[in-house]
Amino acid sequence: MKLSSPHNKYRFIVSGVIAMCFIGCMTTPKGHQYISTPGSELRLNEDRLKSEEKAAYNGDTAAMAAVYDHYAFGDYNKEKSAYWLRRLAYSGDGPSQFNLGQEFIEGGNDARGMYWIRKSANSGFEPAISYKRQK
Repeated sequence: MKLSSPHNKYRFIVSGVIAMCFIGCMTTPKGHQYISTPGSELRLNEDRLKSEEKAAYNGDTAAMAAVYDHYAFGDYNKEKSAYWLRRLAYSGDGPSQFNLGQEFIEGGNDARGMYWIRKSANSGFEPAISYKRQK
């Protein structure tokens, strides 16, 4: 069963970007800007979290995104959010590949970070394409 996620396509984190958000903006624990979209649910209740995690472990990328959002921006858990970000990136999700690249660059691993940003750009994710042009 595929779960739709209206924010999945537009979810991204951009370090140091000042954005005018008509639909809402918040700062993550690391100071990134998270641009939310209507309908995004950042904190899931216990039953919904269990359901989404089960679907995510079975490969549902929309569920992975919901679980990642829960741990990254709702009920913050660094290890779990990193795990789900990696799973999303490896599944081919362009925004998650870009986010993972940003995390590697912030951690000092520029080569690995640019690898993920290139993958994201190759998938057509516009912020990654713009970032890659600047480098």
